[in-house]
Amino acid sequence: MIHAASASSKENDAYQAGYNACKTAIEKASIDKPDILFLFASTVYNQAELIRGVRDAGGNAPITGCSSSGEITSEGPTEKSVVIMALKSDSVHFTTGIGMQVAKDVKEAGRTIAREIERDAEKDLKAFLMFPDVLVGNGAEVVTGIQEVLGEHFPIFGGAARDY
Repeated sequence: MIHAASASSKENDAYQAGYNACKTAIEKASIDKPDILFLFASTVYNQAELIRGVRDAGGNAPITGCSSSGEITSEGPTEKSVVIMALKSDSVHFTTGIGMQVAKDVKEAGRTIAREIERDAEKDLKAFLMFPDVLVGNGAEVVTGIQEVLGEHFPIFGGAARDY
């Protein structure tokens, strides 16, 4: 079974926006502790304060996501907001990681993160969700690097981070 819910906030204070969106998503999902949090937020927020608010509300749940130039909610698209989805599952397992650029070689960054996720996963990988920072390199090259490790037909999906 999978429990999931999302919530958003447009509060001006970054900490409160992150905290309230996360707390509301967890409550709507009817869970105590999420397995993972998906976070998408406008760059108008102080990112460190935003993450601090999410961490305080979400405990030690892993966080993945990226900055955005627009956020999608159940109510439709919005801007200058924080959107969080909280998930808990007894059948889906999540492994997170951060791919770092390797000497400006984004393809190698893709290979590196794919190897790290493959190594750290508790079970065989079924899909790879990614949010590359395309301001530092070609996102397609990151995908190529991941495919070189996980296979050409391995399911890879996601979106690219934005700075405005």
